[in-house]
Amino acid sequence: MQIIEISMGDKEKIDIIVQILSRFSAERGFPFSPSDIFLAAIEGEVVFGGLIAEVNWDWIYIKIMAIEPTARGGGYGKELIKAVEAFGRKQNLIGIWVDTFTFQSPGFYEAAGFEEFARLPNYPRGHARIFFRKLI
Repeated sequence: MQIIEISMGDKEKIDIIVQILSRFSAERGFPFSPSDIFLAAIEGEVVFGGLIAEVNWDWIYIKIMAIEPTARGGGYGKELIKAVEAFGRKQNLIGIWVDTFTFQSPGFYEAAGFEEFARLPNYPRGHARIFFRKLI
């Protein structure tokens, strides 16, 4: 046996790995079939930010949410959260979870009604990675 590093471009090997997980989970009654959500905050032709999320097993995981620094405080983030919550309610999902860092935006998620459920200290060193959830 050998362990090799593969790149994101090696779709064939990545698909095999995902298929192994999918079969394993499906055998236990939980098929692994994530789907993506892409939302953009736009005015005219200008993109001020957006949200990339994944839906799986009745939850939405926000992978990336970013707002242009000059647009922060303008309600874009709040509207993105409202939109992803509406999507989740329409799909009859349980909730949303997200991770952020102490140097990023934990206050934003707390203000949006998320609650902390886990914290990984010193990631990166001197800071923490914080996990939040919100039932919808």
